[in-house]
Parts: sequence; structure tokens; C-alpha cells
Amino acid sequence: MKVQRAVGRGHRGSSCRRRRDCRADRFRPQRRRLGIEWFECRLLLDAVAGAQAIEPFGTSPALFVENPAQDYKVAMMEFGPPEALNTNAASDSGGDGDPQVTTDGAGNWVAVWHSRDSLGGTIGTDRDVLVSRSADAGATWTDPVPLNTNAGSDSDDDDYEPQVTTDVTGNWVAVWTSWDSLGGTIGTDTDILFATFSEILSSVARRHVFYNHSSFDGSDPAANANDDDAIATDKEALLPGQTAAFENYTSYSRGINGVMVDIAGLPKGDTLDGGDFQFRVGNSDDPGTWTPMATQPTVTVRRGDGTGGSDRVTLIWPDGMIRKQWLQVTVLANADTGLTQGDVFYFGNAVGEVGNSTDDAKVNVVDMLAARDNQRNFLDPAPLDFHYDFDRNARVDIVDMLIARDNQAHFLNALHMISVPGAKIAEAKALPLRPSRLGGIEWLNDWDPRRAPEKPSRQGRLLPQDVDQLLTMHGS
Repeated sequence: MKVQRAVGRGHRGSSCRRRRDCRADRFRPQRRRLGIEWFECRLLLDAVAGAQAIEPFGTSPALFVENPAQDYKVAMMEFGPPEALNTNAASDSGGDGDPQVTTDGAGNWVAVWHSRDSLGGTIGTDRDVLVSRSADAGATWTDPVPLNTNAGSDSDDDDYEPQVTTDVTGNWVAVWTSWDSLGGTIGTDTDILFATFSEILSSVARRHVFYNHSSFDGSDPAANANDDDAIATDKEALLPGQTAAFENYTSYSRGINGVMVDIAGLPKGDTLDGGDFQFRVGNSDDPGTWTPMATQPTVTVRRGDGTGGSDRVTLIWPDGMIRKQWLQVTVLANADTGLTQGDVFYFGNAVGEVGNSTDDAKVNVVDMLAARDNQRNFLDPAPLDFHYDFDRNARVDIVDMLIARDNQAHFLNALHMISVPGAKIAEAKALPLRPSRLGGIEWLNDWDPRRAPEKPSRQGRLLPQDVDQLLTMHGS
């Protein structure tokens, strides 16, 4: 290794500790100010094994590594103008010092420092440790509060030199130097005190669409535990950056009238409402142009009933309100949800569509005949994920055929197989999602021409000529 040149500021007259590794006659400062840290020459050289040059660039210092093959810049530290982190900076009277900040890597930052400010007379004027938190990667900070909870009674017992760290799972530990005797339980010399804080970071564990007011939830339009039996197990939410497929939309004749969001770590005691979400409907690749929903759903929370013991949030809309289009759901990041970043997902609806094409969601005679050829009755009821049961009453009969006939959709008005733009979701804290189920491919197997079509029970079954006659009578 060798240092080609050094133009940074430092302690004049000092020398590099490792003369054999760098030319001391060309690198006078032992330490240089690079951004916010003082680095020793030898530490920098050790930190970039194989590096041949460390070079600051004017007032914007950087670490520059010379490689025999090519030159490249390792890092460049560019900072914006200084701003006050302690939000009471314009009104406080006590000095602040010894700041330290750390992050959990998910957008949460915690800063600690000592201060002589009394926070409006709520604590003493001796040095205490204050703490502030940012949930948006340092853009904004909460008002400072005392970290040492005895700040109002420890009088002249100074607390200073705080440090804080986290295990990135919601546990934080702070340590500091203190003269406080903790009510006479320890000596009056300086000791090291600590405090801990634990939180459960909220995350979206799972997203569901369900057939509310169907035979699978007892035909009950209200939100309750029976709705779990009506969850569309063959459907998955469309997430940002993905392209729609049959597994992302339903064919339910009542449209999208029930969605569930399982949230792990939902703050206790908080009651969610429509204001904790945003909803848009549309049928294009640009959700920004979609129509915001004026009607808010009813919101119900069932603690511990979600995936992995998470809390299940049920959203219910009136029947028929969201049909033949896409619904965008945004779970907002706020104190009620506990999320540090909003969660966005989509479900669609194409009434009477059986998923016979991976390219479109058109509804036509193919879907009508599919219902005709796959009838089910009370002796052989349709399961929840049966593609031909459009009204989800566990039967497939003339009603389902008429639903497909009356909701025909061509290339101009069919549900569009959208590709939604990508967005950042709090993956670092999210529970792992179950791999997507290939419901569409499983359905295509049912249409394999080499396989004999499923034959429903003859009892109560309409014959093809009967169906054709009925369709003729209804104007088809």
C-alpha cells in the first residue's frame, strides 16, 4: 500500500504510524477530518484492504481507492444544510451536547443527547438525557423527551455521554454516565446507567379477499369469524411491481365486498377506521389516475385471529359497489396501524369470468358454456374455489349461466390485466408471505382437451338442450 498524496486537514506535525505502508513524508496528518469522523491513517488503510490511495476531494471528502485495473470511488459523503434535530431548539434555554444516533435499518432512527433544558419546567436544569425518534429516515423528529425517567427528581445529579443501540427487532438499549445515586441505592460517584425500550414493530402479515354475504359465511353481510370460511384461498393480492393474473381477481357477482388485512404488532387499544386506509378504483396501469372511493368500508378488528396470531382487520363494502374493476388498498403508516411505511396492494373483479385465458379477462359465451358444463347441486356442492360458481352459493346452475351472459365483457371494457408500478414496502419488517398459488394454471388443467370433462350428478342437472332453450327465452 502507499498513499499517493493527502490534502486533508489534520494535526500539523503528526505523522502516519505505519511508515512502511504509507509515505509519511507525503502524508503529514496522523488524523484527518473526513465528514463527521476522525480516522487514523492506519485504520483507513486497513479498512480498504488492497487500496493504494486515500484522497479527500476539497470540501467534500471521499475515500478513493486506486486499483491496478481501474480507478473507482468507494464512497462520497454529501450532506445537506444543517437543521435542528431537537424541535425545541428555538425556545430551549439549556445547552445540548454529546449527540448519538442509531437506526434499525427499517427507517426508524433514535437520537440521544444530554441537555440542561428543563423542557418547559417539567424536569430539572441539571444535565439529563433526552431522546427523539424519526420514523422517516431522519426527515422529521419527535419532540424530545427525557430518557432517564427520574429526570424530574434527580436534582443536580448530572447524566451525560449517552449511547443507544438496537437489535433491529424492536429492542433498544441506552447507556450513559451519571452522578445519580438512584435514590440512595448506589453510590454518589459516577456510574454507568442503562435503560431499555421494547416495541413490537407492526407489519402486514397477509392480505385476503373474501366472499362476504355468500353461502360460505352463512350469507351474513356483517363482519365476524364466519368470514374466515369465505376467504378466497386461490386468490393472492397483486403487489406493486407485479402484473395481474387470474389469481389476483375474483368472478364474484357481488363484486369485491370483503377484504382482510392481517397486521402483526398492531398497537393495542387502538381502533382502526376508514381514515387509516386509502382506497382507489380503476382499470388502468396508472393507479394515480384512479378514482378515490367516497364510501368508506366498515372496519372491524379481531385480535389474534390473523395469520400467525396477528390481528385480522376486516373491511366490508356494500354488495355491488366494486365490480368489474380493480381496487387499490393502502394501509397508512401512522400511530394507529403502527406501520413505518404504507402497505399497498390490489384485488380485482371480473363478474362471470372463469379464467380461461392468461392474456385477458373477457366474459363471453365460453364462460356461459363453462358454467353449463360444470353444474353443481346440493348433492354435489361447489367448493369455495370452484371457478364456475359466480354467486358463491355452492351451486352451479342457470343462475350462473345468466350471470355470465349478463356481464359480458370485450376487449374495450373487460378487466385489464394491469401492471402496477413498483413501490417500497417495509420488507425488512414484514412477515414472509406464502408463495403465490398457481390457481390459474390449476384451472387450465381442468380445460385440458385431452381430459374428459367433469360430469356432475344427473339428479337435478339441466340438460344442454334445456339450457339452450332457457337462454333463447331470455333473449340470447
